Amino acid sequence: MQPLLWADTDAAEEEYPDLMYVEGLVGARTICAVSSAALTALEHHGELTPALGDRPDSARRHVGSLEAAGVDTGETIRGLQGAAVEKAGGEYDHLVRLLDGKREEAARRFAGD
Repeated sequence: MQPLLWADTDAAEEEYPDLMYVEGLVGARTICAVSSAALTALEHHGELTPALGDRPDSARRHVGSLEAAGVDTGETIRGLQGAAVEKAGGEYDHLVRLLDGKREEAARRFAGD
């Protein structure tokens, strides 16, 4: 089964390494969507070394320790998913506007022939 990655993989702060959230998510049977800037950085100086491994027990312990510390992981996940969907929606809308502009430009050019 392929895990679904829905988080933003761009580093949020300039002082963070540009591939901070990309290299740490390399794993077997995993797909990670990255921005064109992250892809360029990965091609330039990134390392594709498996980082996730097969450690579900370790992951469960980490989540359990967060919950024991009072972190509402369900609420956190819903917030992250909502932010990712909102960002992706904005990027999709931007792409549609760009394509509409190109289509209109091409129609004007061909109408003039």
